[in-house]
Amino acid sequence: MKFLEFLAENRTPFWDKFFSVVTYLGWETIFLVVALVLIWCINKKYGFFILYCGLIGQASSQWLKLIFKVERPWVAFPDFKPIQSAIEEAGGYSFPSGHTQIATTTYGGLALLYRKKKWLSALLIIAVLLVGFSRMYLGVHYPTDVIFSLVFNTVLIIFFYIIGKRYAGNSTSSILRVIGLLAMGSLLVYSVVMFNRFGAVEVYVDTLSFSSKMFGATLAFVISWYIDDKYINFKTEASLPVQIFKVVVGTVILLAIKEGLKPLFSAIGLNATAGNIIRYFFVVFFAGTIWPYFFMKIVKKR
Repeated sequence: MKFLEFLAENRTPFWDKFFSVVTYLGWETIFLVVALVLIWCINKKYGFFILYCGLIGQASSQWLKLIFKVERPWVAFPDFKPIQSAIEEAGGYSFPSGHTQIATTTYGGLALLYRKKKWLSALLIIAVLLVGFSRMYLGVHYPTDVIFSLVFNTVLIIFFYIIGKRYAGNSTSSILRVIGLLAMGSLLVYSVVMFNRFGAVEVYVDTLSFSSKMFGATLAFVISWYIDDKYINFKTEASLPVQIFKVVVGTVILLAIKEGLKPLFSAIGLNATAGNIIRYFFVVFFAGTIWPYFFMKIVKKR
């Protein structure tokens, strides 16, 4: 706690703004965009690897939060004042750091994949460290939250990288898919049970919302991974105008699905948990199956 107090005493308006922006590199949406750009335009296998590690990392992070139940710094120490704007994105328990987890599995994963490009790998590692430090500077996480998340998720990406390289094949892919579904499915079941038991307690509302979204996303990811392996075999190569079209138009459609289904489900009275599962399923299924299929079967023929 003394380190957080030291950082708080030395805050300046410039660094407040700087780290408030930097911390968004660990935002869930950024992680999805990076994974999708890789899948659509650069390297499909790398994109699936980043998406898989990110989803498993997020599930692990949520389980650890629920197990250890560490209060946020300003909750445990009422006299401590974090940056006010950062509190809105800091729901639930403190340990471990979710933003650091996303940054580690995303940029750390890319640093591992592109480790032969020293300059790129170095920049990616710096991005991970900056996100972790930003969480402490903003006063929303303890050093232990950040350090553990860095170490745990670094081990996680190295572990799955080794598994993928050493035991490449359909059987290994199937096992990894099952692990992903079990991780998210167990978190969803736990969230539903605890929500029904304790009611609208903020931490269980947040966890139920998160787990339902991630279960839908993981289910679609697993199905898309299988369909691509068996039927589509999507190739990322294309001319620059087509690549730009993929990303810009694809992202617009994806966001339209994500945001458009929400009021629709609300209007027809669909349960919020079921709505989140369906909505995020269609978001990732579009990204992993429909959009690649469109380019493989329609655009390339023309």
